[in-house]
Amino acid sequence: MRALYVTSTGIFSGKTALCVGLGRRMQQDGFEVGYMKPVSTIARRIKGRIVDEDALFMSEVLGLSEPPDEISPVTLVPHQVARILSGEDQTDYVEHLTAAFARVSQGKQAMILEGGASVIEGSLVGLAATNVSQQLQAPVLVIAKYESDLVVDDLLGARELHGENMLGAVINVVPRQRMRFVQEVIKPYLEDMDEH
Repeated sequence: MRALYVTSTGIFSGKTALCVGLGRRMQQDGFEVGYMKPVSTIARRIKGRIVDEDALFMSEVLGLSEPPDEISPVTLVPHQVARILSGEDQTDYVEHLTAAFARVSQGKQAMILEGGASVIEGSLVGLAATNVSQQLQAPVLVIAKYESDLVVDDLLGARELHGENMLGAVINVVPRQRMRFVQEVIKPYLEDMDEH
């Protein structure tokens, strides 16, 4: 079984859309695909369960049978954070995530893991993006939303953070008038930096 951890340099960068595209393509190619959002800080209560909406959406799109609390096993909602900070909650969240991943990935040929709102999300319980990708042995694909040519900074910073575990990057939401510059200047620059 192979896993891929999709993370980003900022919010609203298109992680979920990319996960949908990857998952659907893998299914079309005949692979048994699973999905997990290891850590969520935006979960809410739906029908008595705390659920991450991205995880719920991906479950429906990919036709997954696993329960929502397995697909998004660590939900850091305000009352849970308070319990952790006060010492009331002593859960080993790294172990909790590892066990949930083992269950969700069973019988799958590929697992898509979707990162949270930031690479530091989950640090409170030892599950920042770098920790999750290493713990679950999942190379990292980083998405950066184009806001200026300094998107290069975001991607170089991500490479420094993830090191050899960073598989590649996607620059998303590039305005049409900047597309040629991104393809002919930024892309070769980043590829050249990757070789050094």
